[in-house]
Amino acid sequence: MCIKIYTPKSIFLYYILYSYINIPFLKLIATLPITNSPHMVNPNTLSKDQLTWIQSLKLHHNISSHFKAWIMATHPDVYGPSPKSDTINRNRLSQFKITHNYDKLKTHPSAPWFNFISLIPTLLQQNNAEYSQQTEQTQQTEQTQQTEQTQQTEQTQQKLAHLQQLYDTLKQSYSKLKTHYTHTNTKYNDLQVRHQTVLQNNKTLLTKLTQSTTILQSTTLKYNQAKLKSAKTISTLKKEITNLVNICEKSDEYIEELYQVITQQDNTLKRFTNELNNFKNGFDNITTSKLTKQAYHTLQSKYQSIQDTQYSIKCPITQDILIEPVIAFDGQTYEKQAIQEWLKNSDKSPINGSTLHSTLLIPNHFARILIDELLN
Repeated sequence: MCIKIYTPKSIFLYYILYSYINIPFLKLIATLPITNSPHMVNPNTLSKDQLTWIQSLKLHHNISSHFKAWIMATHPDVYGPSPKSDTINRNRLSQFKITHNYDKLKTHPSAPWFNFISLIPTLLQQNNAEYSQQTEQTQQTEQTQQTEQTQQTEQTQQKLAHLQQLYDTLKQSYSKLKTHYTHTNTKYNDLQVRHQTVLQNNKTLLTKLTQSTTILQSTTLKYNQAKLKSAKTISTLKKEITNLVNICEKSDEYIEELYQVITQQDNTLKRFTNELNNFKNGFDNITTSKLTKQAYHTLQSKYQSIQDTQYSIKCPITQDILIEPVIAFDGQTYEKQAIQEWLKNSDKSPINGSTLHSTLLIPNHFARILIDELLN
């Protein structure tokens, strides 16, 4: 805890500030001349050439175009015929809108750009008359400024007299402040006693602060040790990360090799698929038996008259002589109609019971010709 000690001089200055800098003095400061901003543009100074150029642009009659035309008219040093710019870029336009409070005043009749494009013909007609009026106004303004300067000089003299009165009043107040200082000095002594008490309290706080500093140093030492351990751990992790990166690079190479192998296998699979399709197409192209119904019945009646034969030319299913022999997927020869009926109810071989992986039947022309020759 700290107590600020005020000297008699500082007390006197504070008294002057709070007691005698009153409203008349503030009025004196408020009457100082204020100049207009150099960036403000008087719309009455628009040139005839600038207005004629804006009229030649044939802008649309809307609020945005009125605002743009007004900006071009009031900034002839930037916007005009070549080589000057004839457009306002978006960022610059946004700055103009913020500066002139466009969003609030855009539709208000008091806005300086309100219906500006429609007023250009009238402004061109009044341009010459306004120039002569401006000349007269300039002369009148100069006379008025001279008069105001004279008045300001007189007012300054009056204000100086008023300040002299204030100084006399402050002088009288100074004697009062001396008395007040004596009373304040007594209070200062009391505060000094309190200050000693505060100093003792500060000593106690200092002792506690020393203890806290010791604890903080111990904590800092532990922190530094932990920091070293973390640094070693980070170094180890970096090495592991480097190893992982190397492993990843090797895995990328391995993946690329696998990709090449897979590509080769895929090409082999495609080749096998093409061969299988060709194989299937080859089976599809095998012609079936060309026996007509009449020929089939003729052979059937002929072979039925032959009961015994020394040749194994009978169907394993019907035990009759083969008329239209076909080869099934188990490699055995059967009567075509008999094996077809068998395959409707079972996928096993009629002879050995093995699974038939296909219902494909291949005509056995050689067996049919051989049987016909043997029996005839």
